[in-house]
Amino acid sequence: MRTLPIAALGLALPVLLSAGPESGIVRAADQLIPGATVTASQGTAKVVAYTDENGRYSMNLPAGVWEIKVEMLGFTTAVNQITIGNEPDFRNWTLEMPKAGQQTQAASTTSADQNGGRRQSGRGRGRGFGGQQGEAGAAPGAQASGQANAAAQGQGTGRGGQSQFGGRGGLGPGRGGGPAFQSAQANATQQQQQQQDPQQSLADAAAGFGGLDVSTADADQAFLVNGSTSGGLAAASDDEARRQRDFGGRGGPGGRGGADALASLLGTPPGMGGPAGDALGLGGFGAAAIDGGFNAFEAGPAGGGFGGPGGGPGGPGGAGGGFGGGGGRGGGRGGGGGGGGRGQFAGRQGRGPFNGNFATFGNRRRQQPAYTGSLFINLANSALNASPFSLNGVSVAKPSSSREQFGVNFGGPLIIPKLLNWRRANFYFTYQGLVSRNPFNQAASLPTQAERSGDFSQAMVNNKPVTIYDPLSGLPFPGNVIPLTRINPASLALLQYFPSPMSSGLIQNYNLVGSTPNNNNNIGTRLNMPLNRKDRLNFNVQFQKRSSETLQLFGFRDDTAGSGLSAQAGWNHSFAPRFNNSASVTLSRNNNTLTPYFAYTNNVAAELGIQGTSQAPINYGPPNLSFTNFGALTDGSASVTRNQTMTFTDALTFVFKKKHNLSFGYTYNRLQQNSLTYQNARGAYSFSGLVTSGIGSNGQPVSGTGFDFADFLLGFPQSASLRYGSDNNYFRSWSTAVYAQDDFRVSRNLSLNFGLRYEYFAPYTELYGHLANIDINSSFTQAAIVTAGAPGPFAGGLPSSLVRSDPNAFSPRFGFAWRPFEKHSTQIRGGYSIFYSGSAYAQIASQMASQPPFATTGSLSTSLGNPLTIENGFISIPSGAAGSNITNTYAVDPNYKLAYAQQWVFAIQNTLPHGFLIETEYLGTKGTHLGIYEQPNQALAGTSVLTAQNQLRIPYATGFNYQTDGANSSFNAGQIRVTRRFQRGMSFVALYTYSKSIDNASSFTGTGGTLVQFVNDWQLERGLSSTDQRHRLNLTYTLSSPVGVNGMMRNGGWKTALLAGWTLNGNFAAQSGTPLTAKLAGNLSNTGGIGALGSLRAEATGLPIDGGPNSYFNPLAFTAPAPGQYGNAGRDTIPGPFQTSLNASLNRAFRFGESRRQLQLRLSANNVFNHVIVTGFGTSVNSTNYGLATAASATRTVNLLLRFNF
Repeated sequence: MRTLPIAALGLALPVLLSAGPESGIVRAADQLIPGATVTASQGTAKVVAYTDENGRYSMNLPAGVWEIKVEMLGFTTAVNQITIGNEPDFRNWTLEMPKAGQQTQAASTTSADQNGGRRQSGRGRGRGFGGQQGEAGAAPGAQASGQANAAAQGQGTGRGGQSQFGGRGGLGPGRGGGPAFQSAQANATQQQQQQQDPQQSLADAAAGFGGLDVSTADADQAFLVNGSTSGGLAAASDDEARRQRDFGGRGGPGGRGGADALASLLGTPPGMGGPAGDALGLGGFGAAAIDGGFNAFEAGPAGGGFGGPGGGPGGPGGAGGGFGGGGGRGGGRGGGGGGGGRGQFAGRQGRGPFNGNFATFGNRRRQQPAYTGSLFINLANSALNASPFSLNGVSVAKPSSSREQFGVNFGGPLIIPKLLNWRRANFYFTYQGLVSRNPFNQAASLPTQAERSGDFSQAMVNNKPVTIYDPLSGLPFPGNVIPLTRINPASLALLQYFPSPMSSGLIQNYNLVGSTPNNNNNIGTRLNMPLNRKDRLNFNVQFQKRSSETLQLFGFRDDTAGSGLSAQAGWNHSFAPRFNNSASVTLSRNNNTLTPYFAYTNNVAAELGIQGTSQAPINYGPPNLSFTNFGALTDGSASVTRNQTMTFTDALTFVFKKKHNLSFGYTYNRLQQNSLTYQNARGAYSFSGLVTSGIGSNGQPVSGTGFDFADFLLGFPQSASLRYGSDNNYFRSWSTAVYAQDDFRVSRNLSLNFGLRYEYFAPYTELYGHLANIDINSSFTQAAIVTAGAPGPFAGGLPSSLVRSDPNAFSPRFGFAWRPFEKHSTQIRGGYSIFYSGSAYAQIASQMASQPPFATTGSLSTSLGNPLTIENGFISIPSGAAGSNITNTYAVDPNYKLAYAQQWVFAIQNTLPHGFLIETEYLGTKGTHLGIYEQPNQALAGTSVLTAQNQLRIPYATGFNYQTDGANSSFNAGQIRVTRRFQRGMSFVALYTYSKSIDNASSFTGTGGTLVQFVNDWQLERGLSSTDQRHRLNLTYTLSSPVGVNGMMRNGGWKTALLAGWTLNGNFAAQSGTPLTAKLAGNLSNTGGIGALGSLRAEATGLPIDGGPNSYFNPLAFTAPAPGQYGNAGRDTIPGPFQTSLNASLNRAFRFGESRRQLQLRLSANNVFNHVIVTGFGTSVNSTNYGLATAASATRTVNLLLRFNF
């Protein structure tokens, strides 16, 4: 498999003969005609293509005279002879309806353009690249489906798509890349700007006509006629019609919204990071990919918007995520072809194609019903994959894994013989199944047999021996050996859950290899019913059933299961050709259940004498144990979630005097998140070596003393945490948004876009008032527990959410597109916009739930006055129910403000000869009011670690995390993109980005980021963002076999048939690594008594970070700070390892005759050359893995896709 892509590349490169792309659009009256057959003939050579949903086609033809014939059932055939040169040729075809009694005979015609239909590529915007239609691949010279190829790469098919590294996705094979700024649509939400699921793209490609946007001239129409570089606005009034393009797709699981929050907005997020989903699954804050420039933030209040010409693909659902058509996925394939193509005619003709709807089976001019569908199977097996990379140099067995994904899609007119004959109504049925065993490979360090028995004479930390002290005598243990009589019985019993090392050595001597099952079934149906010429109803129901297992480091397997259901009803009404309205209601439900390995087995805590934990059978099992130098004993927490989202949207579009595209909309979301969660019911202990450390005269541990596993054997943890009780929580919230926008064509060469969006996010409440916060005075010396509905002694009256809402989420958006020279291709674009995030409210509510007085919770460090043991560590946590002690572990500022991001972009684009397009862009983003965590209840620096717990600023409270706003971020980037349109069998896009991101909290949604070390000076936290990547290079290419009409063996018989039509698609990415922080862990990290809540930063020695004895970074650049003091090392000062990746796929489409029946084959490989890169290494200066590799990229995997379209 290693040589397959190389051989295919060698086949494609030697001889690529001269050829010019022939493309055009087929219309009938004012309608675009999808599915028309376009046949090019020259002697015995013949190339066949089909028009896509926008009426477009494209063929790569050698120079010469060709006869072009355009056929469509029910229309007169159009025939014309054209001369193909080396420059792209574009034509408009108009089919005529036959007169009464006339047969559909061929009629000679000319294209609509005055200059013979030929438009020079230099005049266009360069939306797309040449290449065959998505389903025109079987004829000689035709290419495989561009969309399927793009999906195979896991990248967006338009400019807004993203690469696997989260950067600005290159052009999908065969798809067009639009300009950086499309249109700053005011009706866009963040959730609508995410990249679509690659597997969804595959399903989409199975359904209809794969479109390749090749017409730069036609893209000009979107700029000149529609009054904006965003061509998608007119189609925004038909939200459900956009979803009809998803025929063949499946609904995704609900509950979670846009992934990676601002990550999409900032392109792997510059300036701030975001999690894959919030704590409650209430929907992330997605945004247009910064790498897509100022993409078309198109409407779709409930679902994702679709891009304008070359804009970003549709995002996942609106707030709450939804399931399936109810928000599980946005506006279809988006990108340069689908999204932009439809809308560009709205400004000129007053409505999009098919009365503002997309081409569906019910609105095409057909005389006979047509049913289409597809079958597909996607296979992968570990037999074709490479073995996993070994971090410790000891080879490991290859995990046994497999993946079988299969599905069927079918749809057409709603006709039941002898029962129902509703030819104008259309149904769509989809089923997709998944049966897989996913590989698992994880390494860790485990104590040796000698250490398990108490012998630490060979123990090392950073290649230096350690001395363990007897906490009773304060003297070292003789020989560094703990007597067997001193080993705690509970510790001895817990050893049975620790596996033995698998190899010799002290570091990474354990490696677990296995696989986890994952089963998924999705079924859905859609119904589209036109009531009359002005009204259309659509219904969509999707159902999903799933089950899987999660494998823990020590071999424990947790079961997960879930289901999802989504139902959507929509109504589209056309008041006039240029005045349309679309309304929809969506209801989504999603259920998930997680059952831990130890649930309903033995009551381990009771058997070992561990007191204070939950005694519910579902919470049986040992406590979670974490160590500074060894792998952790952990298991999942039991949970049951039942989430429900209701969404209503209404969008109104109006084209005024052909220069103003006006759009207005309203969205309302009602969210219910019901959970039964036992977050830490078994409790958790942390062992650091503090108890077996030698204590100096200053009350601080002596460096080189103490060992975490020795503490464990003696039964003395450094910290204990517990949280259970009040497990049933019923969260409620709602959000709403209104927007208004004017897409204004000032002149032929200038378009402006003005918009304003207002959003309101209601903070979450709990149905029974089970929320608790810590109300703190301004000096952080007094605190009190406040519950929902009760006033706080310092904050005063509070709403039932305990957090006051932020009603100021106004989001203005402005953009322009200007072509300064009438006869030159130069285009200048720019824009400015503001986006707000309301997802922090979900995370805040989940933290305030299950806190005292409604639950038992607390986090405590050991001390001389209250030493923690394994048996009594949890009962040492004082109860906060009586009000005398505060054991809550979380507090939030009741005036918490929502984070927002300002984004601006300026871009210049030029079209060059020979099919090249070059773009330069400047991108900027500033995040404001970002969430940040503090630990205000700490003792003074230098306080003895053994007495710090008793000297906290608020003595009657334990340590807690305090969340507030006020952090900020700044991101700036310059980009240059070089595009070569598809001709002579090749196309590529090369994108280079130079950027820098700085912040003092790498989080936008409030769910991530690091804890503040210097509470009183946030400027000391400012540094590189955890997502900063200085250099990024992405190269996407498409190569076609030089055989057939376009190259060698034009009439080679079976040889030509065998070798023609193959395409090789690939993506190469190289980028700087993300920075890391030198940390302090274990017994040296309890400065100020906050060791139980997080790690601290190390001390910088002044030596260079690069170089030294380590190939990753110089470990001598950092050390432990002076005892009891904070380290002075900055955040994210260690450069991460450079990363590269090469993925490729080999594709071929086999067509049966000239019908639409087609068999598609795709063989793809990730990490083609099996080049593994270290992606992480230990950065805790007092840990055994300091400076050593801890994570690596995946090895090569191979995948085979077979799809039959009919």
